[in-house]
Amino acid sequence: MFSKLSKTIAIIAFMAVLTAFVSCNKDKDQNPIVGKWEMTHSVEWEVSNGQKMPETKDTFHPDGVYIIEFNTSGSASSYADGDLQGTGSYKVSENGKTITFVFEGETSTRDILTLTSTDLVLDHAITQDDHGEYYWYEDHFKRID
Repeated sequence: MFSKLSKTIAIIAFMAVLTAFVSCNKDKDQNPIVGKWEMTHSVEWEVSNGQKMPETKDTFHPDGVYIIEFNTSGSASSYADGDLQGTGSYKVSENGKTITFVFEGETSTRDILTLTSTDLVLDHAITQDDHGEYYWYEDHFKRID
């Protein structure tokens, strides 16, 4: 038969294990970007006077396999056709609407348009000239792990 002290210790141990399990699941739920993502396609628009020009919309698919891996530690790696292309770090904003990358000393921030358990869509603009003309890209990824 268990003594009262043994029962108390067993209950405390059970609660500690339960708390650790719930905490691990909570961490995973709070950082849904962690994992490997393969680029499926990009959508490009020319932008004029601050507006996307629908007639310039173009969808293209990568020539090879492009993967980005986000780790729980805040580190990230990018791969092209299985070869490591670069490593760096990332941080998702508190509101989950932007992600900031630091790769090879270069910092860039992108809007997170979609983040589900299976899909990730990031957008970014590339300035083309001094007049503010630029192209807008949406990069689409699917989770592969």
